[in-house]
Amino acid sequence: MNIAQFWHFFVACHKILFAQQKMSTNKNPLHIAAEQGNLKLVKHYIQTKQFAITSTTERGSAAIHFAANKGHNHIIEYLLAEGGPSQLSCLNDELGSPLFFA
Repeated sequence: MNIAQFWHFFVACHKILFAQQKMSTNKNPLHIAAEQGNLKLVKHYIQTKQFAITSTTERGSAAIHFAANKGHNHIIEYLLAEGGPSQLSCLNDELGSPLFFA
């Protein structure tokens, strides 16, 4: 198995995990990758435009909320670079900004 085949396998496995978690959490794969601190996968989903950086759950939480909640500064820095400072002011349904979770 070469690196490209492994990467496609890894992404496919991540999407299966997403399908299982989505039933109870409404998170998309970008949210899950951000929550897990997986920068390579976060970059993949954003650069391939599979998921918008501003996509939210039903409760209004974006990828930056999940990264901040888990203390993944490297993910937060990337999301801010890609989405700009407006990422810091997005509020979820509990009126929590990513700064609140950090």
